[in-house]
Amino acid sequence: MIRLIAFVALSALTVSGLGHLNVTDASSRRPHLRVNRQPCRDYSEAVCVGRISPSTRLKQTYARLTATAFINYTLDDVTEELYQTVKDYSREPNCIQNTKVISILPGDLGKQTAYGITVYTAKIHPEAKVIEIRYDAKRTSSTPPSPQFRRHGHSLVRSSYANLPGNIKDFASSYFRTVDFENRFNISEFDVAYEKDVYYRIGFQDRSFKSFLSEEELIETDIRTPKQRNYITHPITYLQHSFASRAYSNLLISSILLKKDPTLVHNPELVAELRTMAKNILEEIRIHIDEVNWISPASKEKLKNIHTLDDFIFGPSEKFLNETMVDTALQFYQDYFRKMRPFMEDIMKSFGYLSVNECKPVYYDRVFRVADAAFRLYYRYDFGHYGDKAPYSLSFFANNAFNNNLENKLVFGYPYIFGYHRRHHTLGYLYGSIGRVIAHEIFHSYGVRRILTDGVKDVFDNRIYQSGISCVRNYYGSFAHPQFGAPNGTLKANEGDYNSTHQSPIRNIHAVVRGVFYGMAGFDCDAYLNERANPELERANLLNIPHPRSSIRMNAIFKQLPVFTKMFRSFPNRKVTLKAAVMSGLLTILLLSTAIAFGFNSELDFLDEGLAPWDTRDILYSGPDPCDDVSKFVCSKQSLSVKLQEEYQKRIDYIFKDYPLDDVTKELYDSLKDAEDETKNCNWNPVVQEGRGKAAYLGYLAAYGLGDILARIRVGVKVIEVRARDMTIPRQEHDTITTRFRDLPRDMRVFVSTFFGLLDFENRFDIDDFDVIYEKGINFDERAFKSLYSDGILPSSVSNNVTNSEKNESMIMTFQKSKFLGAYTNLLISSVLLKVDPKLVHDRDLVGDLRAITKNILSEIERHFEEITWISQESKDKLKNLHTIDDYIFGPSEKFLNQTMVDTALKFFQEFFRKSRPFSERNMKKLGVPLECKVPYYEAMFRMADQAFQLYYDYDFEHYKPMYDAFSFYDCNAYNALLEKKLVFGLPMIYGYRRHLPLGYLYGSVGLLIAHETFHSYGTSQINVNGVDDVFSSSIYQSSISCIKDYYGSFVDSKFGKPNGTRKANEGFADLHAGRTIVRLIKRGNLRHTWLSLPAVRKDLKDAFLGIASFDCESYRKEQEDDDYRKKSVEKIHPRSSIRMNAILKQMPEFTELYHCQPGDRNYRTEEICDAFPVHHPSVWFQK
Repeated sequence: MIRLIAFVALSALTVSGLGHLNVTDASSRRPHLRVNRQPCRDYSEAVCVGRISPSTRLKQTYARLTATAFINYTLDDVTEELYQTVKDYSREPNCIQNTKVISILPGDLGKQTAYGITVYTAKIHPEAKVIEIRYDAKRTSSTPPSPQFRRHGHSLVRSSYANLPGNIKDFASSYFRTVDFENRFNISEFDVAYEKDVYYRIGFQDRSFKSFLSEEELIETDIRTPKQRNYITHPITYLQHSFASRAYSNLLISSILLKKDPTLVHNPELVAELRTMAKNILEEIRIHIDEVNWISPASKEKLKNIHTLDDFIFGPSEKFLNETMVDTALQFYQDYFRKMRPFMEDIMKSFGYLSVNECKPVYYDRVFRVADAAFRLYYRYDFGHYGDKAPYSLSFFANNAFNNNLENKLVFGYPYIFGYHRRHHTLGYLYGSIGRVIAHEIFHSYGVRRILTDGVKDVFDNRIYQSGISCVRNYYGSFAHPQFGAPNGTLKANEGDYNSTHQSPIRNIHAVVRGVFYGMAGFDCDAYLNERANPELERANLLNIPHPRSSIRMNAIFKQLPVFTKMFRSFPNRKVTLKAAVMSGLLTILLLSTAIAFGFNSELDFLDEGLAPWDTRDILYSGPDPCDDVSKFVCSKQSLSVKLQEEYQKRIDYIFKDYPLDDVTKELYDSLKDAEDETKNCNWNPVVQEGRGKAAYLGYLAAYGLGDILARIRVGVKVIEVRARDMTIPRQEHDTITTRFRDLPRDMRVFVSTFFGLLDFENRFDIDDFDVIYEKGINFDERAFKSLYSDGILPSSVSNNVTNSEKNESMIMTFQKSKFLGAYTNLLISSVLLKVDPKLVHDRDLVGDLRAITKNILSEIERHFEEITWISQESKDKLKNLHTIDDYIFGPSEKFLNQTMVDTALKFFQEFFRKSRPFSERNMKKLGVPLECKVPYYEAMFRMADQAFQLYYDYDFEHYKPMYDAFSFYDCNAYNALLEKKLVFGLPMIYGYRRHLPLGYLYGSVGLLIAHETFHSYGTSQINVNGVDDVFSSSIYQSSISCIKDYYGSFVDSKFGKPNGTRKANEGFADLHAGRTIVRLIKRGNLRHTWLSLPAVRKDLKDAFLGIASFDCESYRKEQEDDDYRKKSVEKIHPRSSIRMNAILKQMPEFTELYHCQPGDRNYRTEEICDAFPVHHPSVWFQK
């Protein structure tokens, strides 16, 4: 078992998270080691001293997150009693059980078995109406029990309760009454399946009771107090690490953490990755066993199959994500505890516990065992706290890992595995840290005192095996302490780690091998440092515990690995040098070869809260010439922006990989797959009706979000708003009238009544309770029936992708990329991701960073406009305030973190769809919608569902804008919704852009994107604010537009000719002005709001130019590889990626000067600068 590492206090921790760690093992030099420390003398010191290891940081991070959840937690009476009981309990005062006073009658054995104190086990299967009773032969010898422990094997006899033998009937009745304490069931309706050995032993009044202090049961149980284990005390800490309250603690902690972040309880993605690692390790063990030539084929097969993947338990199971069941179970446990509290002393005496105070913790666990059995019976829900054989419950939140050999399970507490994602660390580090822990626990099943499978006595008794055991004992006994002497090698032998980390015959893998070594040493750093700081602790560890003390543990492993000696060039006089005679062990796990077989080369190491610091010089000073083609220069390697987008998409695709489609989602998905172009031939022609029918029909259209008259209900203030759909940019303001519904003009009243009645389809409200605010001048005539999709009016959120779908794209990506169904997609994805990782829905830290970047960009734009001399002050003020920070939408809002409302809304949408489905064809005909417009019709239907949901739940996810289509928060896209003056950034587009990246790179990449969308409001066909005609019509502004058209029309493609500069001008305008804004910010030193030296400014500029060039790498590569894609890029509105970044940088003298480009170079600065807002007297000049 891995040593129980001190549980970090739940009080406030001052760690900063994972963001500043760099665990890369890609260096060709010795990574992670201080130059003044020698790995060959003490590798643990070299890794651990003067730094916080990534493994320690992960545990601290989990403790910090847990502490936040419990900061305001108040102990209830049950939790308080448990805490007061266990806080001073220690191993020394034993709870003694006098078995002579325990009744051995079958009628009492059933009750005692329910409490888990006999050699029998029983379990009720409520679905099958069966009670199962077995004999539990304890494993006490070097191998599992021989057949003489059983006379009749494991076969079961099944009988109805009425036909049971008397002793079995009394046993079953007593057990059932104890568990079904509320008498909800009739036992006569159950069958009983029992082993023949149970009948035989009960008949002979077997007196074998479990003493809770037997050696076998305590081999993996540490019942010292947190204070004895050097923990900082806290009630939850005591409970979690006391064997008396593990099941209760599992529920208590889960109940609290689920309300903060479900991934602190169970992360399916993490568990899947650890299962893959365990699978690789098991496979390597099997391969190695096959290669051993002195073991018989029969024994090989048994050794190879000691463990399967299902034996591994990585923290709480997925069942703990059901918050309702967790809370119900916790309440059930507490109620049962209170019910049994008055009878505690009598029951304990009947069990032979001689001291009530000393044995309370033992009794509490017995009580919770019965409570758990009763809960499983009543609710048919099993959290897996209790196995069939182990005396105590499993602890899923312990900062520990152990091999529960009685149940043949390997259990890894969640704090022990938290954060070990493949995307966060190199594989070398993963296999060296958590991989070694997994392998270590596996090898507990292969020795030292026993091999946990039948029929391998020939292996256990073999001279080679026994010599290996003797070698281990002598080896670990040889690590004498200068003050405390030599340890007991026999005591340490079982925990020797060498078999889990043996050498692999691999060449040219230094980088990964170093990562493995670093991970192995780093995992135990906190224990190592504790021993160094506390001589008494080191003495106790040397003399009393089975684990090798941490000050020598890793060195002991590395001395056994020739590859370590070779890699660090250790010599015979060094402390950590290969022993002359390497031990001959039975089994070795070729851990390094597994890591290499699944090798992972990364430019950056992904971490929980962002990315490790890095130096762009590693990329910028190699490859093609930036003065010739900056995109080729940067995109020859995989860019970070592409990685981030792929990383997010891979996570979503993985989570949805086996997602079972309900009928609604399946119908929508099938429709999307069949829609080659969702807007093709989609010219809607509403049927104009005469008289009062016009107003009613317009109300009908408005409920779907169609027509030129829009309406909205604000249920919180009891107001209905009505306004004309204004397609002009900028939007004109109109006077409004406010009145009660009953006082409305006739046509308006009919319109509002129809609209309201469709949304309030359950008739929950009285429309007379609402006021109506409507714009003056609304006319209910033919003009109001204008077809929304005629004249090429398309949604403003159309994706930048050339095609709507790609081959082999995932189901969920099809939804993400759809031009429609945005609201349903937002809810569907959020509902699933919230159960895995809420930060994949809304990351407050990420949004905070992006808002800070946006504020800086807006401030720079304001500052620049203030410096312009040719614009009037009135127009300056309007241009400066065109956007505020609240106009920016970075992925789903915080409202999407409300799991209950997301799930409720998704279910509401689906039920609304099912109710509307039978009338779809009729409704489409009434709306004038052709059948090929099915998907846009679904979007209209969901808009009605969303408005009804807002009415009934007073909760607005803000999917919909005044235009017809919804914002799509999970599309890998960004756009400026000009009609609404909102700038929308899909989460995949911004994922990962945290302040752990260099600020220059951040501003050059995602900062450029933000600035680009902002400048769409400043040109080219309009400026999106009223009252600045003097600017728009000025010769300076109009000349710049002509300049941009000519400039972007000049980039001739060698295959497909000259692009249309007029068509490219709008995107080119945004590109050029966004780039200049970012460069000005850097030159002013305003990224950090502090003065920077010239070299620092140059460094930021280089990082920014790298960010600018890398942001479009994916499209750049597609154009190089796909001529059809390239041709379409020449024709579409965006400048083609082959020239897009070059076009920006050619307009910036700073780029030419920074990279010393010469006349004639492709990216040498242009003579004419296309600038719509030039400053003739700038306040800051770039200095050479």
